[in-house]
Amino acid sequence: MSLGKNVKKINLYEKCSRIEPAFWGLTENRLKQLQAEPEEYQVKLDHNKGSFLFTSQQIWKLLEGKSPAGDGDYKITISDVKKFFKMEYDI
Repeated sequence: MSLGKNVKKINLYEKCSRIEPAFWGLTENRLKQLQAEPEEYQVKLDHNKGSFLFTSQQIWKLLEGKSPAGDGDYKITISDVKKFFKMEYDI
C-alpha cells in the first residue's frame, strides 16, 4: 500500500512526562539501538502542554556533554530543551 511520495516510515522513540516542570529520561541502550538502525529515527518528548520532535542528529546534539545517570538514562529537562532551541534557532 502506498501513502504517497511525502510519507515515509520512521523509527520513533517517544517519551512522556506527566510532571511539572517536565523532564524525560532517555535510555542509553534504546538510543544506541536506534542509532544502529539503518533508517533515521526521531525522538518525541511529550508533556502536559505539548510535544517536541527531534531528529536523531538534534537529539545527540542536545545530549552533548551529558552523561547517563546511575539508572542509565540521559536526563533532559524542559530548560535543556529551551536552551537547545534558543541556540539552534537563535530565538
